[in-house]
Amino acid sequence: MHPDIICLGHKLRNNQITGTNARCFAILITLRKIIEEYRGSPETINKNISVLLDEVRAYLRTARKLGSGVESYLDNLKLSIFNSNRDIGLGLTKKLSDDIGDFIDQKIRKADDLIIKNGLELINDDDVILTFGRSYVVERLLRECKKKFHLIIVDNPPYYEGRQMALRLARQIPITYTCISGVAYFMRKVQKVFLGASSMLSNGALISRVGTAMISCIAHMYRKPVLVFCETYKFSEKTQLDSLSENELADPQALLEPGDKTTAINLRYDLTPRNYINMVITETGLIPPTSIPVMLRELTRIQGTN
Repeated sequence: MHPDIICLGHKLRNNQITGTNARCFAILITLRKIIEEYRGSPETINKNISVLLDEVRAYLRTARKLGSGVESYLDNLKLSIFNSNRDIGLGLTKKLSDDIGDFIDQKIRKADDLIIKNGLELINDDDVILTFGRSYVVERLLRECKKKFHLIIVDNPPYYEGRQMALRLARQIPITYTCISGVAYFMRKVQKVFLGASSMLSNGALISRVGTAMISCIAHMYRKPVLVFCETYKFSEKTQLDSLSENELADPQALLEPGDKTTAINLRYDLTPRNYINMVITETGLIPPTSIPVMLRELTRIQGTN
């Protein structure tokens, strides 16, 4: 296995790279470098790189669940290799490198720029906005907003990702920081709830860090709008009805005190039903969660014509 992949796996396993976009970016940049360094036989390059992709994917899965967006893109990359002209030779490495670069640029960087542009229109002066944990696109949106508003950051153990957001934004924005146990008290003061996403499923349900479903449920109870910020590459054809069927387990010891003999289950994600979500903000605009299947069909059609 390439040493860069081993190093990346170590970072993923030890939570040195967190967040769906950050993990996707790191995986694709590393994969792009390995493909560009390929020096094998031009006659068998299609097969060799396809095998390489399978080996990289299998290894990284032992470190962390890759996420539906990365998995879907790697499937498309393999399909691109299969459909490539067998006589292309080493030109395939440049083709794949350019394809990965375009995906990063269009589906992550420019997509985030457009999401932030759409999101800035949703913030008014004197708003009280609640967010949960740390989402890169939500953090960047709040940092770039020039209006005066108050931010409530809700956090939960064991990773306390919201602390990082609070430290980054504290000099610019008035912030109230609380753990998830206090969310019901603060929810009555809120005008909007901003959430990040790991994935949006075809039934309109949201997969995000564990605790998101509770936040959304309480917001729904208080009739507060829940807005999810999500790039379309995270849209998935899959459907789930619960948080257990395809979840990811983190280290259970992270939840326990030293010497504690309790058996713990440390889930990374939970599922929020679509009826708790008011709007999904994407690079294509604002859509209700009920329109996710329509978006998936359109994205598949566009992909098929390219």
